[in-house]
Amino acid sequence: MLQKDVAQALGVSRATYSNYEAGLRSPDPDMLKKMADFYSVSIDELLDYKSKKYPKDILLIDEQILLKKYRSLSKKGKERTLRQIDFELDFETTINENDFP
Repeated sequence: MLQKDVAQALGVSRATYSNYEAGLRSPDPDMLKKMADFYSVSIDELLDYKSKKYPKDILLIDEQILLKKYRSLSKKGKERTLRQIDFELDFETTINENDFP
C-alpha cells in the first residue's frame, strides 16, 4: 500500500503519515486507535511494545499454540509430554547449578 492510500484512509495528509513512519512525529491516542483498527493489530503491536509484566490469566501466543497442541494429544501422548517437560526442568536446574561465572 502507498503512504497516500493509508493517509487517506486515516484522514491525515501523506506528509503527516510519512512523519509518523519516519518517527519525526507521534500520533495522538485517537490516531493510534485508527491505525490499529486499519492494520487490524493491537496498539501494543503497532508500537512494537512488549510489556515485561503479563497478567497471570493471559497466555502468550506461544503458550496458546503449545496448549492447543497438547490438547490434541492422546492420553499417552500427554503423559509422555509431561515426563519430557519434567526432564527439561530437571536438566535446566542441573545446568544452572553447575554454571560457573
